[in-house]
Amino acid sequence: MNINNTKVVKYPELGNGLAATRDLEAGEVIIRIAKPFLIVVENAALDRVCSECLFESENGLKRCTGCKVVQYCSIACQAAAWKAIHKEECKIYRKLPQIAPTAVRGLIQLLLRKEIGTSPDPRWAGLEGHVAELQKQKRWDEIVLQAKAAVEWTKSPQTCMETAINMLCRMATNAFRVTLADSTPIGLCFEPVVSLANHSCTPNATIIFDGRQLTLRTLDPIKKGDQVFVSYIDTTQTREERRHELKDRYFFTCHCEKCEQDDGPYHTFLKSQSIPYPPLDLFISQEEIRNFAQARCSDASATKVPDILPKVQDLLTRSRNPSISSAQQFSLLQTALRTCEPLQRTQQVAQPPYPQVLHELYLHYLSDQSTYTQALRILLYLYLHSDVYTYPQPHHPVRVIRLYTIAKLLQNVPELGDVDFISANQVLLLCVRELVRKSHGEETSFGREVREALADVEAVQRTRGGVGSALNAWVLGVGEEAQRRDGKEYARKIFEGLRDLAGSALDGVRK
Repeated sequence: MNINNTKVVKYPELGNGLAATRDLEAGEVIIRIAKPFLIVVENAALDRVCSECLFESENGLKRCTGCKVVQYCSIACQAAAWKAIHKEECKIYRKLPQIAPTAVRGLIQLLLRKEIGTSPDPRWAGLEGHVAELQKQKRWDEIVLQAKAAVEWTKSPQTCMETAINMLCRMATNAFRVTLADSTPIGLCFEPVVSLANHSCTPNATIIFDGRQLTLRTLDPIKKGDQVFVSYIDTTQTREERRHELKDRYFFTCHCEKCEQDDGPYHTFLKSQSIPYPPLDLFISQEEIRNFAQARCSDASATKVPDILPKVQDLLTRSRNPSISSAQQFSLLQTALRTCEPLQRTQQVAQPPYPQVLHELYLHYLSDQSTYTQALRILLYLYLHSDVYTYPQPHHPVRVIRLYTIAKLLQNVPELGDVDFISANQVLLLCVRELVRKSHGEETSFGREVREALADVEAVQRTRGGVGSALNAWVLGVGEEAQRRDGKEYARKIFEGLRDLAGSALDGVRK
């Protein structure tokens, strides 16, 4: 069922935007659209997800025998796609020497669906297309050629040409990336209703996809009449990077408070709304996080960010070269980490580019099962020392996915120290199950995956005494007081052990 708790409002500086039509709590659904106006798998993901349901398949995908472009996870999805659009687009794809660009395949679908005629559709005509700005760029010739090709391939009337160009312009500046639950990009979505949401580098809402379903959820509470903001870009970038990307892709300069004040992650965190989730306070308390952020903001040496970004970015780019060896990659990442030493010395781990270097190190260790333990340590370190500041809300999708990934890694590494990894896995999954109601929605495929993972570990816990039931009672606040007290003590020891693991995350990297 579609949901829309917004109305269109004209703002003096920002133009059309979305405002809440009622008070919304953190984690509530603002807009839900089961079937967006256009959604298409991007070329790079055609071998990864089903082109109909947009989910990955444990049993693999089967390629269309006709065009050999799209793939499906089941006969049912193939039949649904054939009936909806693929019967017509398949004929076109067969004749092409190579796969058409993602935006062109989307335009082909719209032309075949007769969604594009001789005049703009009122559903998207009001969106800004920035045609005049795009005409001044090199990509304008590409847009015209793509529109011309799509019109010819679909045998549409030439009178559709101008509208097709306008559509591509609007898609270029209004479409969203379709992602899996873990934010992996897999497609393009153009939905005029959600495209009206304006940008902020400190958004109060975020877009979540569950297959084809699009949901706009609150990050912070939003009062009735307040504007809904999303982020068009990666907000962990520096102000210069954010403004450059926004100007280049969307033709505006951001004047949000974060940009105007050039706030780093610690200042941004201190200005954010506090949204408590008590179970995680044993892992790292809100008071501890806030005190640390205040110390970073008041420390003169910590507020001066060293100019290391160009060198680090060069090292990271070189480390991603697929032709180099694993040892060469690791050496480059070690150099990048040493270059970030001024940030480590002033305890600015959340300040870019430090988190990016750590993430690349995590991915490096994750590529080899023998180094999963080191990957786990770094992921714990990122969560405790960066994520909690960069993504202030405990239900932020990035933080929820990070906790879930930590829980999954615990299942694949040998136990270390005094940490009971089975119980640690359970307590993290219990937290994720509660938080996913606000981050992704418990009815989503990710929500189901979390519940299944939790059921598996709880089945093991039932053979190990009362620890599992005590942890469950504490997180959910049910059962006898003594049982909840025991669960809290178990959780305290677990989180203390996980913090100790995080504390040694960089020992092996610096050698």
